[in-house]
Amino acid sequence: DWTKTTLEIYNLIRAVTHPFPGAFTYLKNIKTIIWEAIPFDTQLTWSDAMPGEIVEEFFNGMFIVKTVDSSLLIKKWS
Repeated sequence: DWTKTTLEIYNLIRAVTHPFPGAFTYLKNIKTIIWEAIPFDTQLTWSDAMPGEIVEEFFNGMFIVKTVDSSLLIKKWS
């Protein structure tokens, strides 16, 4: 639920990572499991983005998702 705060989402991901089934979201209608993430930057707001929108992608497969109050760096996913 990308309408939750960054801390709430981060804590959920940590709580349900391996050996549990993982936190999930949908990326282009495909279920995506998030295994590891960290809060990113509270100063970058990406004001034109909606919560849950990917705002930055990196060459190593990590990406940043806008949250209600900041952003989250998704480090491991499947």
